[in-house]
Amino acid sequence: MQGFRKDTVLVTPRNCVRTAWNRVQLRRHCKDTGNNLYICDAEDTIGVNRTIANMEQRVILAGMTIKETKNLPYRIEVAIGMEAMVMLNVATEADLANGSRGTIYDIVLDPREALVSTDRDEDGIVWLQYPPAMILFKPHHCEFGAFPGVPPGIIPLFPTEVKFNIVYQQHRHTRVQR
Repeated sequence: MQGFRKDTVLVTPRNCVRTAWNRVQLRRHCKDTGNNLYICDAEDTIGVNRTIANMEQRVILAGMTIKETKNLPYRIEVAIGMEAMVMLNVATEADLANGSRGTIYDIVLDPREALVSTDRDEDGIVWLQYPPAMILFKPHHCEFGAFPGVPPGIIPLFPTEVKFNIVYQQHRHTRVQR
């Protein structure tokens, strides 16, 4: 992808092209800025007892589309300073809706995350055990008042959980929490 400017915007009707483009651009951003690339896989639990999905259930989950998982992907990749687009109506009262664009201002890790400076792999990636406790997002256009304890123009975003069903061993209503 040499020859593209850093601020090039790709418009494509194909999610797989968008995903590949974003992945390459995010890694380029981290290489250029020296910022950490944080990756966190979703924790899928089953039923009211919230048991961790077994291998067969994880295979079923891996084959599901993003729409089937209520728009929560299996994995998130995030870095400070990366460009991002909101994919859900997060806070319409603050003009933060599907299609809003901005940058990641900061990432607040879960307090249970015990990272040390050597927790980066050979590619400079930090694999998180828990989702970030909060991501601070700076939209390009903002029409809202300041949030307490957060710099003006920044919106705090918190992890979300969704529930959906899978078909597992002929049970149509095997409930998954992601």
